[in-house]
Amino acid sequence: MERERGRERGQRDRGKEGEGERGKEREREREGRREEEREREGEGERERGKEEEGEQERGKEEGEREREGEGDRGKEREREGRRERGGRKEREKEGEGERGKERERGKEKDRERGGRKEREKEGEGERGKEKDREREREGRREQVVDVCSVSSMGRMLRFCFSVMFGFGGRTLAAAEKLHWIPNVQRRELAFISSLTTLKPEDCELSFITSGGEAVDQTDSELEDDLGDVGEDGPWQTRRGLYLNISIMSIPCLCSMAPRGLAPFTRLNNSSMALVAVGNASRSEFIKHLKRYSSTNNQFSFSFVETQSVVAVRLRPRSHCGWTEETSEENEECDSKNIPIISSEGTCPWNIDGELLEVPGEVLIRVHPSILTLFGFDVEEAEEKPTKCSCI
Repeated sequence: MERERGRERGQRDRGKEGEGERGKEREREREGRREEEREREGEGERERGKEEEGEQERGKEEGEREREGEGDRGKEREREGRRERGGRKEREKEGEGERGKERERGKEKDRERGGRKEREKEGEGERGKEKDREREREGRREQVVDVCSVSSMGRMLRFCFSVMFGFGGRTLAAAEKLHWIPNVQRRELAFISSLTTLKPEDCELSFITSGGEAVDQTDSELEDDLGDVGEDGPWQTRRGLYLNISIMSIPCLCSMAPRGLAPFTRLNNSSMALVAVGNASRSEFIKHLKRYSSTNNQFSFSFVETQSVVAVRLRPRSHCGWTEETSEENEECDSKNIPIISSEGTCPWNIDGELLEVPGEVLIRVHPSILTLFGFDVEEAEEKPTKCSCI
């Protein structure tokens, strides 16, 4: 039994040893196969490497060939570009030559046109000079103007175009005393001052009206008329109270009176306009003054008298003597009608905007067409009518 168990153990041991030998043999076989597989893989990798190297070599060869081809094509393109640039330069030179010729032809045409223009300008200049000479001959005008003369007590004082006595003279006299005030404010202040102390002048007004024959009257004939001062002579006389008396030989247009202080007279109608403003209330007198700056008739008042005259003689009553009748009339006058001219003082006159003080009677007469103005037709500047801000 023990021997059998011994044999069985020996068999099992030998079986185990055989199995171990077989296992080792299998291991060696597996190792061999793995070695073979690694060798095959290595060979495959070497083959692939060779193929990749070959491909790289072929790529390099192809790249070199392509670069060589591109270089050849680039050189060809450069040659073509040089040829094209050369052709363009040749064409540009030809074009510049053509343009130069065209410019020369243009300059020649410009010179021809310039010459024609110069000749035309010279012709136009000559024609313009001729037209100017014609306009000068046509536009030259000679305008004769009537002038007033002012004299007192047989003595000639001055020539003028307008004479004002009363309100006009006293306003100018008041303005002359305010030299330190600017012109506009000085005139307005004098105007307001004269309106505040407004009183009539008591005087004797005589005049010779201008008839149809007065236009052709000579100076000697006019002297004869002026010398005839009797009751049967041409003189017409008014005695009374006057706020203002104006005598003008021209219309006297201004911004304050767009139609003129004497709108119905002319420059050379051989007469003067006499405007005598009789005694009236201050409000009525202001209405009369306001109408000078409007289109309304400033003479359509009952206390305003207008005459076309050739001579005017104005004598303040304090200097012409008083009759019994006038003394009785003055006794009946109220305080507002008292004359403001004293027998010892002088009367202020506004002669063409200049102050002149005369102590007695004044004679104003017209001298037809003694002044001649030479000039050309000139468009008058539009001047907007101005209203006095003080009334």
